[in-house]
Amino acid sequence: MSNCCPTVKAGWGLAVALVLLRVCVGFHFFKEGANKLQDPKPFSAMFFGGAKGPFAPTFQSMVWDADGTDRFDADKVTDAWASYLQAAKQNYGYDPEQVKLADERRARRETLLREYLEGRQEDINEYRQGLQRREANRSDPARWQVAALRGQSEKIESELKAKRGPWLAEIDRQGKDLERDIAAVATPEQRAAAGSLEVFKPGRRFLDSEAVDKIIPCFDATLGILLVLGLFTRPASIVGAAFLASVVASQWPGSYGAQPTYYQAIEMCALLVLAATNAGRIAGLDSLIDIVCTKYCPLQWFRSATTA
Repeated sequence: MSNCCPTVKAGWGLAVALVLLRVCVGFHFFKEGANKLQDPKPFSAMFFGGAKGPFAPTFQSMVWDADGTDRFDADKVTDAWASYLQAAKQNYGYDPEQVKLADERRARRETLLREYLEGRQEDINEYRQGLQRREANRSDPARWQVAALRGQSEKIESELKAKRGPWLAEIDRQGKDLERDIAAVATPEQRAAAGSLEVFKPGRRFLDSEAVDKIIPCFDATLGILLVLGLFTRPASIVGAAFLASVVASQWPGSYGAQPTYYQAIEMCALLVLAATNAGRIAGLDSLIDIVCTKYCPLQWFRSATTA
């Protein structure tokens, strides 16, 4: 029996089962990523915001501007817009006339934003007071141990969401309008050469929900392709299992309000099986890597990490 497929010694049935498991899990990851790439909609903010259990504060802190406090600050928004304009000028390569027109359009959008926020300042101040009451409730453990008090806290949170929703939607719309206004200054040739540039948002942090929305689709699709091909199966499976473990941790089993994560837990276990058996060496490209590494590669640690 060839040493490139030692697992087959356990039987062809097991070998076929591992290949099917690897391909099915990989195809699922690929489809999830491809669907998100084809129809890019925000998804991680809802996922992080709905976290339950002991790790909930960590996940919830990853939501970009969850309460809208950055977007309700006109200075922060306009500073982000000013930085965006400077980047757009370089991105599109504007000439002096285009720079002047872009400055005028940003100034007009800034005026509209400030007028919008000033007209709702009293309501926004009342909303901020509601945030303070919510934080006081969160710091009181009794609020989450007594059903009646927990219901009051949930009602306050629901009312806060209802208040800020339309305001944030309008501010985001104005940002998109600015993005279109600035892009419209460019000629078709400039836009074709430079590509689009999304408007900057205030209060962004490293690896917040906005960044995750862009990373996860590529992550899922890439992981799926590697599993289907049986390429770097062990590290890919470990990384995929760790990702699914974070999903399970975000809805800690037994926590109040936690959503079921049975499917993610089952697929996480399947990935651990693929990593333990290194299923890419059965009808996968890992078997070819093993042969090449055995013959030509002196780095035994690389071979052990990927195909051993």
